[in-house]
Order: sequence, then C-alpha cells, then structure tokens
Amino acid sequence: MTSFPPVHHCHCIPTNLESSFLPSECKRNIFSFLGLEDILQFVSTSKIVLKDTLSELHRRREHMRKPFAYLPAWKSGNETDVLGFWHTLTIQHPTIEWIMIPSLYDRVCELYKHIPSGHPMVNTICQMRDDLAHDIVIDGYTKAFDHFSDVFNLYQKLLRVQKMHSAILRHVIRADPTEKEGAVNLDRYVGDVLCVAYLFHQDTLRLIEGGPTTLSLVQNLTASKSCYLSWVHLHSNILRVKPFTSAQRHRLGIPEFYGLSEMGVPHDRYHDFFFSSEMTLVFREFGPLGPAFRGRDIVRLREIPARGLFAYMSNERGAVEELAMEWLCLVHEQTRKARPMTVRPPQVRLVFPNEA
Repeated sequence: MTSFPPVHHCHCIPTNLESSFLPSECKRNIFSFLGLEDILQFVSTSKIVLKDTLSELHRRREHMRKPFAYLPAWKSGNETDVLGFWHTLTIQHPTIEWIMIPSLYDRVCELYKHIPSGHPMVNTICQMRDDLAHDIVIDGYTKAFDHFSDVFNLYQKLLRVQKMHSAILRHVIRADPTEKEGAVNLDRYVGDVLCVAYLFHQDTLRLIEGGPTTLSLVQNLTASKSCYLSWVHLHSNILRVKPFTSAQRHRLGIPEFYGLSEMGVPHDRYHDFFFSSEMTLVFREFGPLGPAFRGRDIVRLREIPARGLFAYMSNERGAVEELAMEWLCLVHEQTRKARPMTVRPPQVRLVFPNEA
C-alpha cells in the first residue's frame, strides 16, 4: 500500500552531504524524510546542494496538484499506512472505500471562486491558483545550470506556492481587522473564514508545508486571546464539518467540503471572554422609493451569541440550530448581494453585552 515517510523534526542535518559522494537516489531518499524547514536550512550550505534539492522541491510541489486518499481508520490509526495518491490507491485497491482529499490546487480554485471580492488577499489567492495550474519542468535543466542566478531562480519558482500559502494564512491569524465599536467589514470576515476552512488542517498529512500549522492556530487562540480569531475559527469549522442540506448550501454559497469534512476537528480551547461575546450582522436594505429619490436605507441587525454558535457546532438541536443556521445563511448571502455604491457595505460587530 502506498505510504509516505514519517515526519522527523530533526535539526541536526549534516552539511557535508555533497562531499560524501552519495548516489542521487540515496540523497533523494534522505530528503524525503526531512521537513521543508530542514531542507531549506540545508540548501543554504552551497550551490551544489541547492541543485541537489531541486528535484525534491519539485516533487513536493507536484503533490499539491494531486488529490490524496485515506481510510476512515486514519482518525485512530497510523496515517502513514493509509495515506496516498487517489488515482494510485483506487487502481491498486479498487474494493476499498477510499475517502478523497481534494488537491491543494482544487481547494485554492474553490476558495478563489467563493471568497468575497473585497477581501485583501484575493489577488494573492488568484496568483496561487494560476501558479499551481502549470507544471515547472526541471528535467534536463538542473544539470545545465552553472550560474547561481539560474539555479536560484528555479529554486524561487518551486517555493512560490508555499510562500503565498503562508502569506494568506499569516494574514488571517495575525491581523486584527476590528475597528471602532468592534466592527469588521463583512467581506473581510467571511473571506478569513473561508481561507481557514479551505487551507488549514492539511499540514498534519504533509499535503502542504511552510507557514502556520493547525497546531499554531489553536495555540494562537489561547496565547493571543483574540476574540475575532476565535469567531473565524469556529465559523470555519462549522462550514467544514457540519452536514448541510442542498438548500442550505445554496444559501451559504459553498460546495460540500469533500474529504475535509471527514477529518477530525482539533481540540479547541476558547477563552471565557469569547463565550461572553456576541456577533451582530449589520446590513442595509433599500428604503421606500419617493417621487424624486430613494428614502433612507433601513438598517437590519441580526445577532448571535458565541455560546449559541458553539452549541450548534456541538450538535444542539431545536431553536439553537434554527438561530445559528439562519444567521450563517444571512452572513454569506450578504457578501454576494449586489448593492449601489451609495449603500454602506455590511459589517459584523463584536459585542460584549455583559460589559459595564
């Protein structure tokens, strides 16, 4: 069965590998057991080593363009025994019910299709999609590169996707876009939610390396005490793992997260101040039309407490489920609603009702 080498966080890497005259195949095997951070540290030793690692960086980039598969037993078993390429595993073991994990390229395409146009990382997501759409041919070229600039240019091209992936996630988890009165532009909030939903939770399977990890996100929730980030994380988890009807998905404007929804949600630790907060959706509708001009816009408010959304995530039914589902649908619908330039864009506001 196809498997991948385990992740070893070894930082004691020999820097004289190029002088050991190891065969190329042996070097490739060594590289496959190293994390991306270790490889990049090793690359800094010389141009020859840099050239030796290009094929491994290319292989990892190609992994981002292919769908993977795993067994449901992954959640409790050894993931390295059940993880592999979708097309390979389904041909070798056609009787097994594999669960497909979309490729990073597929997820970035879906993210770009559904992220609000007003999100600040839209252009970066578009560039990442376009970069992954094309292969970078390295066969026959690496040996011909004698100038450092040629080798380094190819090296930069091979790492461009990881850099953009890292930039998108760091922008989400390190920024606090709240303005006065805890207001956040709705396009920014929903865009952050979708970035986390589509791009996080894949590092544990080594489908993408570099940048923030799922563990760092959870740790950041605790360390930074960011109420905004807690809302983004909870909202994204709901989109990723909760089952929705076709009508609900139509209102949400997102497809089913195939494969991703089967994977477990990491144990989250939210601060008490998060549970004391509420998020209010503020949007405006056209006022009544007069003979010469449109009347004053009508301001609509829809709020939900953090405890209510968390209870919905924990499968509470009844009125809690109805309130949460209606709030989520309204939030996503408002990002797709066309409105004149004279109408203020919708917002979400963080509110703490119990504060004096």
